[in-house]
Amino acid sequence: MTHKLDIDEPDEIIAAAGRVTTAAAAVTGRATTAIAGLVPVGGARCDLDHALLGVLHWVTTSCADATTSDSTGSAAAHHFIVRAAHALTTADDHGRVTVHRSADRI
Repeated sequence: MTHKLDIDEPDEIIAAAGRVTTAAAAVTGRATTAIAGLVPVGGARCDLDHALLGVLHWVTTSCADATTSDSTGSAAAHHFIVRAAHALTTADDHGRVTVHRSADRI
């Protein structure tokens, strides 16, 4: 599905950010499912098996940490965009040239 990016209104900016956040969450969910499927077959029978289990643990932990970080980052970006869009709307409604009392620089 293709969406034309129209960002001349705050609601359109927020909607576009929402679509990106939803897509990021879907990818994170699929990655989490794939990581959960990385399980060894059988037990470790030799030193090489034990070493490979260590590598598998590192891979799954690293990937799980990355998906959590990506999920947190996309949610934080969405929150910032919503706040910024509302701050710009307020400034526009009051005929200001700058955004006052905003927690973030825009």
